[in-house]
Amino acid sequence: MIFVGEVHTGLLRNSSPVDSRTAVSLMGLKAGTPVRHRERPVRFAVSPEILTGLDCLLLSAPEIRGVGTASSHAVLTGGQLLQCSSSVHIVQSHAGRRLQWSHYMSRPGTVEAINRLDAQRVADGFLASAAAGPTMDLSAVNARLHGRLQASEGLDKSVAFRMPPSRLRWVAVHDSERMSVDFSIRRDGMRTLVLRQRQIDRAAVSTLAEEIAMHDWLLNSVQKLLDSSRIGGASLPDVVRRLTPAVNYLLHLWMPGARLDDELRPVWESLEERSGFARLWRVSIDRIRDQLFLAAASRQLDPTPSNTA
Repeated sequence: MIFVGEVHTGLLRNSSPVDSRTAVSLMGLKAGTPVRHRERPVRFAVSPEILTGLDCLLLSAPEIRGVGTASSHAVLTGGQLLQCSSSVHIVQSHAGRRLQWSHYMSRPGTVEAINRLDAQRVADGFLASAAAGPTMDLSAVNARLHGRLQASEGLDKSVAFRMPPSRLRWVAVHDSERMSVDFSIRRDGMRTLVLRQRQIDRAAVSTLAEEIAMHDWLLNSVQKLLDSSRIGGASLPDVVRRLTPAVNYLLHLWMPGARLDDELRPVWESLEERSGFARLWRVSIDRIRDQLFLAAASRQLDPTPSNTA
């Protein structure tokens, strides 16, 4: 049993966060299907699942062909942070040949390997692949969904500040002997997540990957703003101006585990022990607050002279 997926995380093309009603409207990808949304502890809306047909190689090798559908949805957090997430459950085909599409549509989010399935090879190939050519390309599936949402009416197609998106590719493998989680960043910037569990719930694992991707993007974005703020090399007003997007748009979104089931909270805690997400976040936030404090103190110590008659 193997599940694979990919998450794209970035800013919604709107100059300010959209309100709850607009967020729900944007996430309404299927008429008549409700949008899941919540206001606390952090505001988010999750679109219904949509399916994309796949008939491709599971690896860059001709002997492993898969046919089925990818399941995709979008998540909008805080009215401004957009994630597109696609995943598939890869299983062995019992027929050993391509069947009618009605068969695959009755198994949403499942891809059947027509030839002999080697789960480890598929996992390794998916994580290492550049996702091009005839191989399974969940990145392209996400890009299509992302483009559809960013083109939605009602968005002003602008952003309050610029920050590059990120991609996280994940694999979840059934393992009856051990449980583990491994998060890494490749040289090309791709994030990878490998999860081994005795029991795997695709929806829960997909949510875990989205939570990790979102908080990794938040941490990376705040660090980029700090790096570009020129602390110690620019005037305090200029430093504060460059850090303002972090204060206005990012800091309040940090809410680890807000969407996780109780069963997967220990996975986040295990990952946190090694990655130090929260520690790095606290250090980054402290640096921002120190600069705000210094700027405020500087104004009090050296107030602008008032004009007198």
